[in-house]
Formats: sequence, C-alpha cells, structure tokens
Amino acid sequence: MPLLARPANAPDRNRPWSAAEFRIVWDHAPQRLRPALALAHYAGLRVGDIVLVSWSAWDGDVLTFRQSKTGHVVHVRAPHPLREQLNNLKREGTQIVVNGRAQPYTRDGLQTNLSKLVKQLEAQSLVKSGLCFHGLRHALGAALYDLGLDRESRKAALGHTSDAASMIYERGGNRRAASDRAFAAYDDHLASADRTKNTK
Repeated sequence: MPLLARPANAPDRNRPWSAAEFRIVWDHAPQRLRPALALAHYAGLRVGDIVLVSWSAWDGDVLTFRQSKTGHVVHVRAPHPLREQLNNLKREGTQIVVNGRAQPYTRDGLQTNLSKLVKQLEAQSLVKSGLCFHGLRHALGAALYDLGLDRESRKAALGHTSDAASMIYERGGNRRAASDRAFAAYDDHLASADRTKNTK
C-alpha cells in the first residue's frame, strides 16, 4: 500500500523550540524537570537516553554515553549552561535525572511531566503548541547548522551515522544564512583568484 501524502498544513512533528520558548518553559519548570530539559537542549539527548544516562557518564566536563537508539557512543563536551547544571546538581541516584523518590523516570513519565507543563503554558498563551523533548534535539541541530558547522561535525555531535538523518535536522535551520555564507566564501575565492591573476 502506498503511503498517504502528508497534508501540507499539518503541524511540524518534533518542531524546533525557539530560544524564547525554552526560556519560558525553563523558568516555569520544576527543579526535577530542569536537568532533563538541559540534557535535551544543550546535548541533544533523546528522551530514552535522558532517563538512562548515569552519573558515571559525566566527568565534570564531558558527557560520554551510548545512544539507546543506535548503540553508538557519543561524546558531548558540555556547553557551559549544561556543565553548570550538572556540576551543581545533587547526586541522588545512579541516574542523573530522578524523581522525588530518587528513582529514575520512565520515558512516558518524563514526557508526561513536560506535556502537563507545556499545556499549562499554552493555556496562558505563553508558548505555541507542539513542544516536546525531541523538539529540543531538533533545535540543537538547527543551531549547529546555523553556526555553519560542516555536516560531519553535526553528525558526530548528535550521534548520526547517515547524511539522511542529519539532513532532517537541517530543515529547521536558517537556509538564507547558510546560502549567504556559501556565496560569501565563493566571492572571497573569486577575489583571491583575481588577485593571484593580477600579480602574474
């Protein structure tokens, strides 16, 4: 059976969060939820890895863990907001993210906690609909794209092994800015070639 075409007006699945949306959710999030938000936003962890990652994976600067989806080891040199969050977090259990009983969350439990918070903020018109943990991973992918990092660097950062997987995360990036960078580099190349020709 052929797959049905996705409606053109369908909302984006796992849409990237804006920086403003992250700040609003962070400001309203309970303390127990913040480490999970930081791991998703600053390190791109999937929710399945957020609930599994243990303190033994953290050395105070680098987070090293094996992705549950792919089995690949990923090394994250933590950006300073994540480093600060983890180094100041009380170690209550084996896992980094734990509930009030110092027990690991289930994947569904953690997602439910975020969903409840997001729905409250939507009701107050503080955020738009469609925010989820995986959207934070997409936001990181788009941010790395906007910084002009090459695809191999972005694949290593997010634990991708294929170009196709990485390209999904480019859709949320600023393609105009990427195009401008490309043509600026090309213009520099042409100018350099002209200078070389004129000196001969």
